[in-house]
Formats: sequence, structure tokens, C-alpha cells
Amino acid sequence: MSKSLTRTEINEKKFRRINDKSLRQLLIHRFLNDYGYDKGEVTATAIVEDILKTVEDYFVITLPLEKLATGDALPEEHLLSYGHLVWMAVPIEERPEKGKSIIKTRMKPVILTFLAAEDLQAFRNGSTSRQLRINRLVRWCHQAYDQGALLTQLDLAVLLNTCDATVCDYVNDWQKTTGEILPTRGNIHDLSGPERLPIRKRSLRSICKDISHPGSPPRPNTLRRLLTDTSEIMKSSKSFGRPPRILTKSHRLHDFLNA
Repeated sequence: MSKSLTRTEINEKKFRRINDKSLRQLLIHRFLNDYGYDKGEVTATAIVEDILKTVEDYFVITLPLEKLATGDALPEEHLLSYGHLVWMAVPIEERPEKGKSIIKTRMKPVILTFLAAEDLQAFRNGSTSRQLRINRLVRWCHQAYDQGALLTQLDLAVLLNTCDATVCDYVNDWQKTTGEILPTRGNIHDLSGPERLPIRKRSLRSICKDISHPGSPPRPNTLRRLLTDTSEIMKSSKSFGRPPRILTKSHRLHDFLNA
């Protein structure tokens, strides 16, 4: 009767099974089994490593991808390799407008790392599927943002093969845990509406931080909506004594808007 494996040993086996599904391992297998190569696995591995390095040096896809068709000067180089995928996303500067459907919205391709070394390591360490998915969606959002584009929660739901309600839960969980705002299109382009920006028991500084993102300043329209909501709450709170601290500082919104 075979000895039962520990949880660590099971995770290690799973890690090797996924990690060995690579172009590197495929080429080594071809050398040893299909090409009649008889110098052994060590030498075959060294040859494969050299081939992959050559491919990395000469066979590159450049960002942004659309410049490949125009013949323009190609900027920063990026290898599209095993574990990467190309996805269409909305450019950061492509602001939403009333009645503007996605068909009328400009798009640009971005390269996302679908399978990264950190994913394999998390798998090896026995991370939950929830944490693995959160790690991936956070990475994708930042990768798209760094390439000048934004992903929606629906994009993330399709990529993760789950529903957008689940993605919303993941995003809220990560933002609450880290205290940061994920650069999704809903957050950067303010598609969520004022009801998604809770102000109870929060300072004005915290709210202004949440509705901004590095490279994207706070939006006046959002602040005006917050000011309107604050005024309404102020009126309703008068009958309950002294209003909350945040409401007593609403004049700072006026100062910001009139600066």
C-alpha cells in the first residue's frame, strides 16, 4: 500500500505539472524523442535554453501593438510569450459620454500576463482559488494601466471565467484590505456613480484620495455630486444634534472646486 502524500507534497506535484507545460519542456521532449538526439537531457536542455534566448532577442512584439502596422518608430519592447495574451481595452484618455456605446469607443490592444511565476508560486504554497484570482485581476489592471488602457470588471470576469458580481466582490475585498484603489475603468472614468463612494465616518481627505489615481486627478463633477449629497445629509442631520465631522468640513470641497 502506497504512502499517502502530505498537503505540501501534493502541492509540489501540482506545481511541477503546471510548470512543465512550457515551450522549454516541449522542445526538450522533441529533442529527446522526435529528433533522434542521443547526447542526453543535460545537453538538450542547454541547446533549448540557447534557442529560447535567441528567440527572445529577435522575435519580439512591440508595445503598443498598433504601431506594427504603421511603420512608426517602435518604443519599449515586450516579448509575447507563453502565458501572455492580447486583450482589447479602452485607452485612459477615452472618456465616457452619454449615449456613447462600446462600439463607438476607441480601443487599444494590451498584453496581459495570464500565467506568471507568482501564480505558480502561490499554487505551490496552497493559496485558495479566491486569492489566486484576486492576484491575477490586480496584476492585469495595473498592466493595462501601465500600457495606457483600462479594464472593466466585465473584462476581468471574462478573463477569470466567472460572473461580474464575483469580480466586484474581489475588487472591493482587495481595496478594503490594501486601502488602495484599483485602476479599473469604473474607478478611473467614474462609471460607478456617487452611490459607490461611501462617505460615512470618513474624512474628506480619504474620499478625495479614493476618487483619484496616480496620473488621474480628482474629477470636479464627482466632487460636485459629493458636495450636493453632503448638503442634503447636512439638512437631514440638523434634527439629530451636531452633524458628523466630515459634514462640518464640507467647505473644503468649495475651496477645492474654486481653486
